[in-house]
Amino acid sequence: MDFEKLKMFCKVVEAGSFQKAAESEFVSQRAVSQMMKKLENELGLKLFDREKNKIFVTPVGRDFYIYVRNMLQKFSVNVNALRYDSTTKQRLICGFFSPFDGALLREKLHDFLDEKVKLSIVHESIDHLLSDIANGLVDLATVLDYGDPGLVIDY
Repeated sequence: MDFEKLKMFCKVVEAGSFQKAAESEFVSQRAVSQMMKKLENELGLKLFDREKNKIFVTPVGRDFYIYVRNMLQKFSVNVNALRYDSTTKQRLICGFFSPFDGALLREKLHDFLDEKVKLSIVHESIDHLLSDIANGLVDLATVLDYGDPGLVIDY
């Protein structure tokens, strides 16, 4: 399943016909019809009821449309935000486990960083924090540890 099929699905629902959606995208009605059939097969859902020269969106199709439209909109917003962030600010992502850690992070890092650095603080379990650090998704993390003071896990 790809974004083009999902975008075309939304265009078909909004236009109310394969033909109108096809015309708006400068493709054939047959291409759109086949694309929607492939989408239905991939999902295992019937999105449209087809009659001679007419289509009707099924109840499942309406629900799927709402989900897909929201997903595509969120995706677009997030990509635009990433484009903006990548050109305007450096970014520091910090993770914490307990609310106490989060409060300390905000307090200590807020004054340390200037307006050129975007600070993101995420709340995760200890296992997720370690995994996120290992995978480069978090720059640093803090957890309450009553063991060896000064223990640093470096990946």
